[in-house]
Amino acid sequence: MKRCILAVGILLACAPSPAPQAPPPAQRPGLGLQSTAAGRAVSEWLEAYNTGRRDTMEAAITRLYPAAALERRSPADRAAGLANWFRGYGAFTPVRVDSLTPVAAVVTVRQSRTEGWGVLYVDVDSVPPHGITGVGLLPFTEPPEWNSLAVQTEAALVADIRRLAHALARSEVFSGVVLLARDGRPLYREAFGLADRSIPRENTPETQFELASVGKLFTAVATLRLMQEGTLDPESTIGSVLPDLAAPAAQVKIRHLLTMSSGIPDVFRSPAYWAERAGLRSLTDYWRYFATRPLEFEPGTGWSYSNSNFLLLGSAIERRSGTSFTSFVETRVFAPAGMSSTSYRPDAAPLRARGYSRSRPGTGPGAPPDPDNWYAAGAEGDTSAGSPAGGGVSTADDLARFARALMDGRLLAAELVRRAIAGDVPTEYDGRDGWGFETRRWNGVRIVGHGGAFTGVSNQVDWYPDLGYVLVVLGNTDASGAQAIAHRVRGIIASSPALAGRRSP
Repeated sequence: MKRCILAVGILLACAPSPAPQAPPPAQRPGLGLQSTAAGRAVSEWLEAYNTGRRDTMEAAITRLYPAAALERRSPADRAAGLANWFRGYGAFTPVRVDSLTPVAAVVTVRQSRTEGWGVLYVDVDSVPPHGITGVGLLPFTEPPEWNSLAVQTEAALVADIRRLAHALARSEVFSGVVLLARDGRPLYREAFGLADRSIPRENTPETQFELASVGKLFTAVATLRLMQEGTLDPESTIGSVLPDLAAPAAQVKIRHLLTMSSGIPDVFRSPAYWAERAGLRSLTDYWRYFATRPLEFEPGTGWSYSNSNFLLLGSAIERRSGTSFTSFVETRVFAPAGMSSTSYRPDAAPLRARGYSRSRPGTGPGAPPDPDNWYAAGAEGDTSAGSPAGGGVSTADDLARFARALMDGRLLAAELVRRAIAGDVPTEYDGRDGWGFETRRWNGVRIVGHGGAFTGVSNQVDWYPDLGYVLVVLGNTDASGAQAIAHRVRGIIASSPALAGRRSP
């Protein structure tokens, strides 16, 4: 789950395996990193990181960090976090300095294992010896040059995806299913890895996967259906729908919940929730963990990813529909979209993939990729049983049907779809939040969808509303592979006039 600009990546806690090495970055010409203390710290940090060796990383951390930082978190623990990065992303080669001051450096890097680009952030003390005070990574960002990935045909696009997916599977950073379609016609559909390591049983294109926050798409569409029917008003406060909801949560509007702009704290950052979650039975049981807590900002003035928003939307759906959240979604979303292999009930999915993780408990993609800020918050609860905040099980084919049904107007009126995917609120995942949908615009190409991540789960659903493409990547490991594949497809389509030439009026 995406938290903030330093909390969007995927952590993998295992020993690093060999990966292609980047050339030593410290002396690359033209970048000017040696001109400030922060730039020199980046160079030294990269030189150690790119070895892929924990002992070298640990020695560099001991040398580069101030004593107070090392007291808060040991060099060994920090090096373990960097080893996770190295396994997931590979070596980093700096290709562009985005910002450089005496105390902070922001550098675009090429990731050798994923073949993608990310942004590295390094802060240092303002006083000598200018020790490193923080390192963060936004792991999948736009290519620095749009012509770098251009292809001339869809066959070339498919060949590139297949090549990368196989390479990531061989490196054990992807296990799952990839489906790319256009206008309902499959272009590429292939499964990788094991659905269950204990048997073992291989993944197939028909395997059901746990969805994590991809399930928020269903909650969004269910909410929008009630809007379309006049039962919910996006400008109404959630308190007017749920009069028993306490302040200050009650004051936020429905549209604030959909766009993650409510300021309501995330329930999954509440220690009390984690201690008591086994006893929760209804959606209203969740309210006490966030409803009375102070808002992080005035509603509508900021953005912060909070699962509490979608728990409240689910409560509103139940209150206004007079039925359970899961029943409403199953009858009003899954059925009209033809999603016969999608369910919120784990017992209805005997063949679903069992996720496997290399992470230690409490980490995985829900935790921040910043090895200097390791904490255990950010999980998505029971990813198989499902809730308005995410979960349930589905197949790649069903999720492609969902995207197609939405674009075809079988779930919502076209005007409401356009409004929902317009992209209202700037976010920290390199895009804008619409009404329940994550949106991006790469080189003029619109991309709409949602990701989902948890320990043993990493998914991405993207569709291109002006071009007819739908990409579904479902993974049952919390490695970087699913996001790497989605990132590659975005870059190729956005870079290629032959693929992105079609636009809606």
